[in-house]
Amino acid sequence: MNHRIVFILAYLFVIHFGVASKNLPEKSNINIESKNLYEVFQNPESKYRPFVRWWWNGLRLNEKEILHELDVMKQMGIGGVEINSIRFPDEADTLGYKVMPYLSDEWVNMVKVAAKGCKDRGMVCDMIAGSGWPFGGEFLPEKHQLQMLTVETMKIDGGTQGVKVSVKKSEVLDRVDPPIMSKNRDSKKELMYIRLMPEKVDTFTPGTSFDYLADKSDFEINVPAGKYVLYFFVKMVGYMSVIEGAPGACGPVLNHFDKNAVIAYLNRLSSALPYKSPELKNAIRAAFVDSFELEGANWSDSLLKEWETYYGYSLLPYLPYVIRKVGSMGEPLPDDYGCNFSEKVKKEVIERVRNDFEHFQIKLFQENFIDTFNKWCHDNGIQSRVQAYGRALHPIESSMYIDIPECETWFRDGLGTEYPDKEIYLGHAHSMINKFVASGSLLAGNGIVSCEEITNTGEIFQSTLEEIKIAGDMSNISGVNHSILHGFNYSPVEAPFPGWIKFGEYFSEKNTMYPYYRLWTDYKARLSAVLQNSIPQADIAILPPLEDMWSELGQQREPYPVHVYPDYAHDLWQNLHQNGNGCDYVSENIIKQSKIKGGKLSFGPRSYKTLILMEVKSLSPETAGVIERFVASGGRVICIGCTPWQSIGMNDFEARSRKVNDVISRIQVKYPQRFIKIASPRGSLTEWYRQVQDSLSITPYVKIDNPSKWVFGNYYKSGDKDIFFITNFSRVSSHHTMVKFPESTEGKNAWIWLPETGERYRLSDGGRQMDIMLRPSESKLIVFDSDAVGDWYTPMPCRPDNAVELTGKWKVEANHFDGSRKEFYMDTLTDFNSLPFPWLKTFAGELSYTLNKEFANPDSYSVIDLGSVRGVSEVYVNGEKLGTGWYGDHRFRLKGKMKKGNNIITIKVITPLGNYANSLKTNKTAKRYAHSMKSLGLEHGVFVY
Repeated sequence: MNHRIVFILAYLFVIHFGVASKNLPEKSNINIESKNLYEVFQNPESKYRPFVRWWWNGLRLNEKEILHELDVMKQMGIGGVEINSIRFPDEADTLGYKVMPYLSDEWVNMVKVAAKGCKDRGMVCDMIAGSGWPFGGEFLPEKHQLQMLTVETMKIDGGTQGVKVSVKKSEVLDRVDPPIMSKNRDSKKELMYIRLMPEKVDTFTPGTSFDYLADKSDFEINVPAGKYVLYFFVKMVGYMSVIEGAPGACGPVLNHFDKNAVIAYLNRLSSALPYKSPELKNAIRAAFVDSFELEGANWSDSLLKEWETYYGYSLLPYLPYVIRKVGSMGEPLPDDYGCNFSEKVKKEVIERVRNDFEHFQIKLFQENFIDTFNKWCHDNGIQSRVQAYGRALHPIESSMYIDIPECETWFRDGLGTEYPDKEIYLGHAHSMINKFVASGSLLAGNGIVSCEEITNTGEIFQSTLEEIKIAGDMSNISGVNHSILHGFNYSPVEAPFPGWIKFGEYFSEKNTMYPYYRLWTDYKARLSAVLQNSIPQADIAILPPLEDMWSELGQQREPYPVHVYPDYAHDLWQNLHQNGNGCDYVSENIIKQSKIKGGKLSFGPRSYKTLILMEVKSLSPETAGVIERFVASGGRVICIGCTPWQSIGMNDFEARSRKVNDVISRIQVKYPQRFIKIASPRGSLTEWYRQVQDSLSITPYVKIDNPSKWVFGNYYKSGDKDIFFITNFSRVSSHHTMVKFPESTEGKNAWIWLPETGERYRLSDGGRQMDIMLRPSESKLIVFDSDAVGDWYTPMPCRPDNAVELTGKWKVEANHFDGSRKEFYMDTLTDFNSLPFPWLKTFAGELSYTLNKEFANPDSYSVIDLGSVRGVSEVYVNGEKLGTGWYGDHRFRLKGKMKKGNNIITIKVITPLGNYANSLKTNKTAKRYAHSMKSLGLEHGVFVY
């Protein structure tokens, strides 16, 4: 069979059946390592503890400092590190430390020191497979550098007679200068294709090709009468520099769409650092890849040939329709430089070819980078850990191929105080990509979901453990079970405050919070131990309108999309979890590969009774067919806003759209009770979904009488255990509701497991209904199992109206972080910012409040309540410590601790560094990260009851 016949058969297959996609990875079960979950919870291993991204600033390293920092991290409860070579902070003093360039013998030795240091301390060691993001370096040959096909245009008026236009290629190339964020000034530009297009395009035209002139320095083009646009398509090579690359790994970015380039880059690393050598074998767990912020990358030398083989048609005639100018992070610039395309052309040509183009980018990236990186990792005896999202990656499917897929959670403004609908930043720590990555991991039968967590590029000195807890809880609710904190900065002990800081939350031994980090890391480790050894439950699948978004807008820069499509796209899963349901995101390929049986849509270990199509207008006929079989078998489909009516892609789109329309119409007629269209949401999204849940009789796992946008819940199973993680994201308000747990908990005993301490207590005796009170920032881990022996839980009572305020003269000792100290007295407890004393307003450190108080009936009081405290508190009564508070209402059990007569009550408050750092006006590093003054000290009265 000759090549022409093979090509024709491939073309006919595409026309009639659509482009075949690669089978997605799937396993039938998610592996659960631990059988004795409570023991693992009590004493979690290092692998469950938070890891840190360890910024090796400028590679100015020292063996003694590396081992010291490992000890510091171990002490604060860190279970592992990710070695991350990064550019030196601009404002820091090098202190004379020399650079050890990336892959140099000195650098390799430091990696070995760190890996052995981790092993000796029972910690885990990962490392980034390069430096900065995206990977690259000054050592890359031109043929291995990133490529982009971009466009420059010239609008021409041919008048009534036509004109001759003279073009200087050098002037065209000079004009090609995309305003991306990380430019490499030493890029190469090549004029590849030239098209003359009518200014107004009402029907498809390939235009007139002048490609034969592209290699000439100067040329003339005869333009006919009328208005035209001359398109110049220019290939740029090496146009982008590595963002924050360390010495030895900065310079042009690697072409991630070229397998040979990727292999050469990775082999260079494994040649310098042989992972299977006796020194390193089993010392490095995983190689990490950070953000794929490939600014506008869309090309490789073989793209056109591969495109035609894959799709059966040439891309060349469609270049003016799909190639756009881009700016920072590859975001398309306003389309005011080219043709004026009619709506018909936009819908029938541009959006369809663009959809093909986006799918092809994903295919190329998967084959050339993801598959290559995975194989390289496994050949070297390590796992892959990748943030597999962004342009040219599928937000769900790409993570399915990764050993340890990763997402990201940020420290956002409004954390714990604001949580608006249709918002992905303000108050939302978990990024919009988290649920996609978690869904992909679960669908692939993996289950591990890593997260770059507590990423903070703002007020890093003002953070409290309470805010860190809320952000971490948001992360867990979104599907995360393995935290990589962002980050820990390599900084010599002798570096003046605040030390070398490149990025990240201020996790440092110089932080006033350092002695208390363990309170949160222990909490987080115990929670992760449970979540990694249990399976999140979901019986609802959500199909987001990715195809429509890609067609109309192109892929977005996840997790920072310019366009959210539709505007509630990342609220919907949250609304389900606020109302007691559980869900996953799915894609068309996942649906097409799913099995249908007994009213369930099943892929790998996941099964769904309901499929929600979220504003989905476009489907492939194959997906529509699977949906029809799902509904026919007893499954239910809910279409929000619209029902699908057209196909995706360019090939034979009219016939394929008719097939989609026919299938959907047939389902609507035959199964009107199970194929339901509802209106798009309006008003409060939490309440909107509650009404949908009630009107359509959607059975939740947990029936919640009083749902709130602040309160989320996840349901997990581990062996015979039913596990519910319920959390309040508000650090201002409490929430009270009655809940009813699922039938699977019938006859089991309810326990509350306390991640703060590792203790557990009985909650009820076999009942499914429970009264739940969540104080500000509070979480509850409720476990149903057959265990029957244990102490009963006694919740601390809430403050009653008749609580007694402790009045009198408080002695205050203020021990400043800078070593200074003051004593004074206060009759009324108040925020130090309200007092006319500059020293107090810029205070950071430990405040000790002492009050002598007479009690006639001390046994009538069981609680001392400080309310909310910005920082950490410790309470002592007559010299005995009652406990430490670090989030929510700082309440302590008081029963039996006071005596009749005089009692000495001491309250210690440890404050963040923010106000002090903000006062250091000549400290460049502090000035970069400190911009505000926040409340200090006990701000209101202390009560007993």
